[in-house]
Amino acid sequence: LLLCAAFMQAFSLAPLSETGEAGSALARAIGGRPMELVMVALIAAGIVSSINATAMGGGRFAFAMARDNALWKGAAKLDAKRNLPARALRIQGLLTLLLVMTGTFEEIYKLAAIAMVLVGSLTVLALFLLRRNEPDAHRPYKANGYPLLPGLYLSASAFVVGAMIWQALLKGGESTYALGGVGILVLAFLAHRMQRTAT
Repeated sequence: LLLCAAFMQAFSLAPLSETGEAGSALARAIGGRPMELVMVALIAAGIVSSINATAMGGGRFAFAMARDNALWKGAAKLDAKRNLPARALRIQGLLTLLLVMTGTFEEIYKLAAIAMVLVGSLTVLALFLLRRNEPDAHRPYKANGYPLLPGLYLSASAFVVGAMIWQALLKGGESTYALGGVGILVLAFLAHRMQRTAT
């Protein structure tokens, strides 16, 4: 909220929508070109570390899915020396590299952002379903503010997803990558269901 307030203080709403990357534009407005270069370097470092964390985490998701027969079983094999899911991490690394080499940042962002919001929303939705279906289960972790805060999160997520889909249908172009993100999730879900029924 403080960052958004700073953007609004430095630019009015119309110029802000045309700045492109708002962080470096704000840095330029505050400290000129040198400050802008520092901000661009910080943003680049943040993006690289985020890609690294996502790839490392995604590899472990693939490993867990392979152990549960929801993915190719070979991805569940651990490296003998380091006790790491090396195959799953390599698969995730190759997919990440493919995305980075074939798309612009904007395309990758739109493709991944909607998928991340949807997956986060499904996780929060699971809280409601588990509370309803298993009311007496042991819960060492308490969801503070339940059901108000999780409900607020789901409402905000639904608004964001709706806005991204509306923009994709209205504007087309790079915005349609959001629809690609939804499509990938639907395909993954259907493949998972088919694999579950087969085993």
